[in-house]
Order: sequence, then C-alpha cells, then structure tokens
Amino acid sequence: MLIDLIDSFYVPHYNCCTIGITNGIYIYSFFYLAGIAVIIYYLISSYLLKENTPSTQAKFKNFTHKALWGILITLIIFQTIAQIRFFTDELDFYHNRRISQRYPGRFQELVDFSLFCKSILPGKHTAQLITDLDFNKDFPGLFTTWVLGYFLYPIDIKNIREGEPKDCLIIFMKKDPYQNIPVDYKVIGKFNNHLLAIKK
Repeated sequence: MLIDLIDSFYVPHYNCCTIGITNGIYIYSFFYLAGIAVIIYYLISSYLLKENTPSTQAKFKNFTHKALWGILITLIIFQTIAQIRFFTDELDFYHNRRISQRYPGRFQELVDFSLFCKSILPGKHTAQLITDLDFNKDFPGLFTTWVLGYFLYPIDIKNIREGEPKDCLIIFMKKDPYQNIPVDYKVIGKFNNHLLAIKK
C-alpha cells in the first residue's frame, strides 16, 4: 500500500505527467486540502487573536509557516522518491538491450507492424496512410502517425519524398479495412487488423 502510494506521486505518460490516483482520489488533493486547512486556521486564529499580544500572534504565524513548509517538503520528498523508483525501473528494463529492443516496451504494436511491412516490402516506397485516427488531435492521432512513420521508414507515409507517386497503401487502425482497398490495389500483408496493399 505504501509503495503504491509513493509511486502515484510520479506517473509520466509520454511527454507529459499525469497526477496519480489512490483509491479514486487524486493524491495531490490531500496536500492541497492540508495547505488550505492551515491557511484557514491561520486566518481564523488571526481574527480571533487580533487583540492578543504581538508575541502570541507571532507564535501562530510561525506555526503556520512551519506547517506550510512541512507540507511542501513532504510533497517534494515523496515526489523525489517516486521519480527515483520510476527511473530505476526504467534503467533495469532497458539495461543491456540493443536500441532495436528498447522500443517495443512502449510501442509494441507499431514496431511489430512496421517490421512486418518492411519484411514484405523492402526498400524505399511511398505509401498512402488510411486510418481512422484524428490528425487534429495531438494524442493519440498525430502522435501515433508520427511514431508509425518513424518506424516504417524507408516506407514513407509522411510525404517526405514529395512528388513521388504512391505505390502502396498502409491501412492502420481503420474500421472495416478491406472496404477501403481500391480496386486497383491488392492486399499483400495482414497484421492483426492492419493491412499492407500494393498496386496490381
């Protein structure tokens, strides 16, 4: 339970960080609520003790400062421990692996499909990508297509070689993929629900 609690302080997701959730509650909420409670306590105490001596008021102010610093330092400690655990796990996973073996941990299907296509259709080709992914959204649409284009190369789906005629189709994450094959193309490879087609 304690390990799960600590790990939830650092949950990276691609190029952004999502806040961990414990028992359905965002973990940082506990610290926000604690900080707000200390501030409210200080404001109420200041109002009730405004007639007291400066030394008494100073004690409450000092307590508030220490409590807020304590909350902040505790949060930083938990975040640091979680980050160390995360990067230690990543190092253990990727250590002594070749570059080509490090990708599948994050992009298994994209890597496997790309290698499948290049094994059937080696060399340089210019492909048209047919997909249901939304390119207007950074994730998953645009991000996934850029990653797929990286692994597929030298099969070009990003129009890097401008002006070259398209000689194949990549049907990826498309509903009813066979319905999207033009009559002048034929399927030469199927990987899960993804297709590779070339001109007849």
